[in-house]
Amino acid sequence: MKRRLLIYYLFAALAIPLSGSACMASEIEVLVDQLRSILPSEQRKGLETLESNRELILKEAVEKLRRGEISEANIDALLVLASPWQRGLARVRNHKGSIRLGNIARPTGREFSIPQRNELVSLLIESLERSPSAASYRADSSKAAHIFRWEVVPKIVALLGELASSEDLDRLSSLLESTEDRYLIDSIASVFETTYALPDLYPVGGICGNSSAEEVERFELSEMKRAKEGRAKVLAWHRKYRDSDFEVRLEAAKKEYWVPLFEDYVFAGRSYYGTIPTWKKLEPLIRQGEAALSVYRKWMEREKDLVLIANYAVIIAAISGEVDRELVRRLLDSEEPGKWEQHAVFACEIILAANSREWKEDLVALQSRPYFDGGRATEFLACCHLQNALPELKAELDRKPKNYRARYAIEELRAWGFDSDSNP
Repeated sequence: MKRRLLIYYLFAALAIPLSGSACMASEIEVLVDQLRSILPSEQRKGLETLESNRELILKEAVEKLRRGEISEANIDALLVLASPWQRGLARVRNHKGSIRLGNIARPTGREFSIPQRNELVSLLIESLERSPSAASYRADSSKAAHIFRWEVVPKIVALLGELASSEDLDRLSSLLESTEDRYLIDSIASVFETTYALPDLYPVGGICGNSSAEEVERFELSEMKRAKEGRAKVLAWHRKYRDSDFEVRLEAAKKEYWVPLFEDYVFAGRSYYGTIPTWKKLEPLIRQGEAALSVYRKWMEREKDLVLIANYAVIIAAISGEVDRELVRRLLDSEEPGKWEQHAVFACEIILAANSREWKEDLVALQSRPYFDGGRATEFLACCHLQNALPELKAELDRKPKNYRARYAIEELRAWGFDSDSNP
């Protein structure tokens, strides 16, 4: 035990180059923990170690899967090690129980090199092909079956979303077409949606646990119908756009799916996607990476509506880390009746997507703006500024004790070891 702790602290404190047998499971665990930490100092240590030993570390992570160790932890480790975007998502999920303070990591694109890519993709697809059917899962109440379905399958499709080529999608389309499991339909479809920049074409529904057997049966029939409709759209899209140019694909996705979605929210005049960050809803577009920036900038230039312009600014900010300062100022200063709140939220969303350290005074002021949800501004402030926001968060809590997000943000920052006098 003492030896294990010594290895841990040495590895955590220093960016130690790994070689041969030194690249052990416990050391990779330490590295993964560093990479998905919200602490900048931990992230730097992890990135230094990864950059110094990338090929060896990835090879070791891939080898685990090649040996048949296809577990949630092993696939998650490979995602964090290989994909900056997935690293950012891991930080968003990584919290101490109070509030999520992680943010986007760049580059956002899905292209990266990995040892034995073709073999790894085949292993992952074979795992999905062996996945038990919905009926088999319901008959098998074992913990292993539960873990595979709800924890391993989401990681498999996330990794396939990073790796899959057109040829891999051909193979996945056969599996997608043959399965009668609506959950698997949704899972596999997500790989196509990431590749082709499509929104979720079949969001899985749910039903109250107190429902009668008849209600559950009707629900399952209704959901399966929706799943098949979503599957048909995904498969048709793959057949039509498999060999199309990148820009043609994006323009088609925008016209068919994204414009109606955007305009629905503009018409509604609401605070857009509620409490879910806008960048998360726009993830398929953001995942197209830097290659799509010129296309998105053209879309933005064509728009007249301020909310639609801001919508594209969120995407551009997430990919590039750049904030359109003139636009953000215009949104923050908006007093348009029925729209100003939505404009202010979008200003915050652009700042958050870029993970900008500017605009602190504006976010602080928004906390006390009349008729505005000040807690939203508090959350944006904490996510972008971390421990540097602590004095303002404490002042906000003193001013408005019912701002529970200020309290939770302070508790979360302290749980990570942040305080106003330190910089972990």
